[in-house]
Amino acid sequence: SSVSRVLAAQAASPMALSVFVLALVVNIFTVVAASSHGEATTFSVQGRSINAWVPMCAANIANRPLVISLHAWGANKDQQQSMDQLTDYVGRECAVVLYPQGLRRGHLFGVFGFSWNAGGCCPDANTAHVNDVAFFGDVITEAGKRFAINENLVFVVGVSNGGMMANRLACSDTRIRAIVTIAGPLVNGTSQASAGESFQCKRRVPVLHFHGLVDPIVPFGGCNKTFGGFSCQGMQTWSGVNPFPSAQQHIAAWRARNSVHPADQGRITFKNGSATCTSWGNQPSNVTLCTLQYMGHSWPGRCNTIQKLVPPMFNCSFDIDASGQVMSFFRQYIPDPVASRDIIV
Repeated sequence: SSVSRVLAAQAASPMALSVFVLALVVNIFTVVAASSHGEATTFSVQGRSINAWVPMCAANIANRPLVISLHAWGANKDQQQSMDQLTDYVGRECAVVLYPQGLRRGHLFGVFGFSWNAGGCCPDANTAHVNDVAFFGDVITEAGKRFAINENLVFVVGVSNGGMMANRLACSDTRIRAIVTIAGPLVNGTSQASAGESFQCKRRVPVLHFHGLVDPIVPFGGCNKTFGGFSCQGMQTWSGVNPFPSAQQHIAAWRARNSVHPADQGRITFKNGSATCTSWGNQPSNVTLCTLQYMGHSWPGRCNTIQKLVPPMFNCSFDIDASGQVMSFFRQYIPDPVASRDIIV
């Protein structure tokens, strides 16, 4: 096929392949948006424009929660909003949903979208030492003023670099109650050869993590300059990209932070086709890993033409709806007597 020929040509150079991969990432996280029952607006914090969605029911709910959704590396807030469509899943908890955007462009001459400083990834945000942690602190405070949200009921979801940023925020801001990440583990800037940033993480935070077993961009088994596959190893040569831990290492670290007993072997809480979710701990310390056997670097439950053309790199899966599970997972931590409790993980 024409796509196969392009991939073969790009394989001659790790840098060229990395450019090609990043261009594809920008495209796969673009899906036609659906309308929903609320009001869309925008506001700015530190000069950055933020998309906001306020459900119509919010006027009648006190202490409404806040959900922040973070785009992938090289993407933008509009693409994230059109892809996750979280606003269609907001229920009686009446969550306000925000879509912020990175300050610095992604690597490679600013050709692509934006990046987050998640510590060990990703350029150019972390190499420029953008203070995204402080930015999000101001976002939450401003959202409290504008939308009367409860600043202690804040939840973050992110994909790829956005998921990595969600992890750093969970470590840094005590107002974050729980996070959901898709192919975005905690990546610390601990490598001496990296221009990234290091940070400590000691908080107990409930975590739901999705990961495709054939993801070549952020591999399930981890990645460094000598291991993890050609696509990821090529990106590891860039300044600001530190080694990616395996999904098992990422989950084990959160289990330790959440004081999950070492003898806890986990329990299967969801199984459908190629999707399997395993949970450890009780509700306050819950850590859940959902694996998708044939999925690449994708958002579970979403698919577009690019993903269909480039298997297995961006293989789709509809065996679990990540967007629905995002909101169901967050509802466990919303002390609202009318919030839905139809959780499966």
